[in-house]
Amino acid sequence: MYCLNQGRPRAFSFPATIVGHVGDGNFDVHCVIDPNNPLEMEEARRFSEQTVERALGMSGTCTGEHGIGIGKMKYLAEEHGPAVDVMRTIKKALDPDNRTNPGKLVNVDDTVDDGDLQA
Repeated sequence: MYCLNQGRPRAFSFPATIVGHVGDGNFDVHCVIDPNNPLEMEEARRFSEQTVERALGMSGTCTGEHGIGIGKMKYLAEEHGPAVDVMRTIKKALDPDNRTNPGKLVNVDDTVDDGDLQA
């Protein structure tokens, strides 16, 4: 987590590790937290936000091969700008009843998801 904290000492109380396929620019961070502990969940939420902001600040992406889902929807506009409106238009055209993966990737009602972590 040293590199994610821009060279500063670790600012979070829980252990975390980076795993995955760093050679292609993707990595997965696994945080060891108690999902029943609201303080740890809030701390993990802050950690996730800092990680995404760091990636976007380095011209990276908020997601890799796993897609957006619901956890990172709020970062789409920052990363893709007006392209999100195009995505929403395509979704509405191909799925007018919003039956396939409702509330994932883009909301059809133009709202922004708050990106809550799921326990």
